[in-house]
Amino acid sequence: MGEAHAVDKLVPAPEPRAVMTRVQSGRAWAGTIAVLMVLAVAVQVPWTQSAVVLPRRLAMHALAVVLLLHASRRLRWGAVGAVACALGLWQALTWMVSEARWMGMPRLMDEVSALVLLVGVAGGRLPRRTLLWPLVLAGSAGAVLGLVQQWVELPWLLQATRPSGFFVSRAVAGEYVAASLLLTVGFMTGRRSLLALGMVGLQVAFLVSTRSRTGWAVAALGLLWVGIWLTRRERRAVGATVALAVALALVLTPGPRLDWHAPRPYADSLLSLSRLELGGRLATWRNTLSLVADHPWLGVGPGGFAATYPAYHRAVVRDEAFSTGQQIEEPHNEPLRAAVEWGIPGLVLAALLVVVLLRWVPRRPGRRTASLLGALAALGLSSLVSLTFVVPPTLLLATCVAGLLGRAHRGGAPRLPRSLARLSPVLLLGLLAWVDVPQWRASRAWRQAEEAARQGSLRSAHEGLRDAARHTHDATSYARLAEMAQSAGDAPHCAEAAREGLRLVPRSTHLLHLLGECEARRGDKAAAATAYTQELRLLPESPYALWGLARLSTGATRTHLLQQAAAAARLEWSLLPPSLGREERERLQRLTQRMEEELAPPAVEE
Repeated sequence: MGEAHAVDKLVPAPEPRAVMTRVQSGRAWAGTIAVLMVLAVAVQVPWTQSAVVLPRRLAMHALAVVLLLHASRRLRWGAVGAVACALGLWQALTWMVSEARWMGMPRLMDEVSALVLLVGVAGGRLPRRTLLWPLVLAGSAGAVLGLVQQWVELPWLLQATRPSGFFVSRAVAGEYVAASLLLTVGFMTGRRSLLALGMVGLQVAFLVSTRSRTGWAVAALGLLWVGIWLTRRERRAVGATVALAVALALVLTPGPRLDWHAPRPYADSLLSLSRLELGGRLATWRNTLSLVADHPWLGVGPGGFAATYPAYHRAVVRDEAFSTGQQIEEPHNEPLRAAVEWGIPGLVLAALLVVVLLRWVPRRPGRRTASLLGALAALGLSSLVSLTFVVPPTLLLATCVAGLLGRAHRGGAPRLPRSLARLSPVLLLGLLAWVDVPQWRASRAWRQAEEAARQGSLRSAHEGLRDAARHTHDATSYARLAEMAQSAGDAPHCAEAAREGLRLVPRSTHLLHLLGECEARRGDKAAAATAYTQELRLLPESPYALWGLARLSTGATRTHLLQQAAAAARLEWSLLPPSLGREERERLQRLTQRMEEELAPPAVEE
């Protein structure tokens, strides 16, 4: 008893308050580790760029749930939360009244997850470095992979013909890395100068190699902005690092594995940037404004632009970027997309959310707040000509940065009721699972079908794509199913898949053309002519539809249609944007050559 009593004196029992503090600290670290793990996955390369779900999307949804759980005990419901909730409810309303219900569901879930993530960051207590460090490191890791990708084949990365790193395309990579670069300079150059300067050099070199004109512009403006808050010594170090990285990038890139056809890629990009060339997007925007004028209040719903724009691509001017070979799925202008999908009231709510986020930012911000402002402004400027808030990596980065800016003033903000705070993550998880689980099943089925097609097992491929289409209710799945059936010579299943896809997207010129081809192969000339005629109503100079009608005709009508189709093919070939792949050009050339052979007079035998 005496020894036990002595031990008790030497090792006093912990007080209840200390035990609770340790438990809370453990929970906080568990939440931090979970956030870090999810963020590490959120910017990974996608499995495939098709209708199936991407791991980045799943990771962003999971991150929203984790952050809401982490912040639920002390989540404060201020003006940011109120406006975000109103915007989310309005988006749900526009989705409910839209035509593309199932097609727009993944987009709606991305937007809801982003709003929940925004509220969780702005109203929670997660340390700022816990969010920013993984995002900045992801930008640096993507830069390293993008640079290596130009010289070494990395088969597990997509789009190896141009630097993309972790990202889908060089445009997205340029926007993400430009914002990440500003965060690196603002948050890390003071304490870890060598590490920070190394990350700055890698990101600048990769940014140069992407030839992303938007990324170049916003990075240059952002560095000038953040440089105001640096010391003279830091400005010199960052400036020297940036200059050295640019010089090395110009010397060492593009690497041998890139497929750039321009004789002077960097000079042409700079010249295009100086002239503010927008690649024909002004025509798209003018026609899209006409779409907004016809749907001003409720819009066309999330994801509804691609299904509606075919009827508007000539509403004001002819959109040369919209053709048989290139279907525009986004307007490449995020405020305009918001007006299209949510209507003008939704656009006003989004603008109000930005105003609320920036309301409490001090007039003379500190260095870190200035870097957050610079990163958010860089992403905002990029969104005027890109898909910044559609692609998960840049959407995730913009949401976290905006949420951190929303923390500038939280004093007096009321907390959510405890019961509602605990129930919200469960409801969100159930909603996301309702959408993501079928999408995940479709992803597996799609990948298995593509693998079966590569091995020559068309029956297994057809069954897999049918399973994917059933899970997603996405027109892209039906289009791929029709293409595979067409290549296998299965005209009945090809026509059936095309019709099912057209029930979802009645204005899809691609599906209409597939339906015409399959019906013609079946021998149903009337159905094929109807499909080709509907395609011509949307694309009056479609060479493929004219060629299809010519094959169904005889005599003078056939000759006249062949002449029209040949002229339309030459015109479309001349209007193809340089960014379009050479496959479409070769396809049009083969079609033109075939029609010229049909029009050529028969050789006279001697």
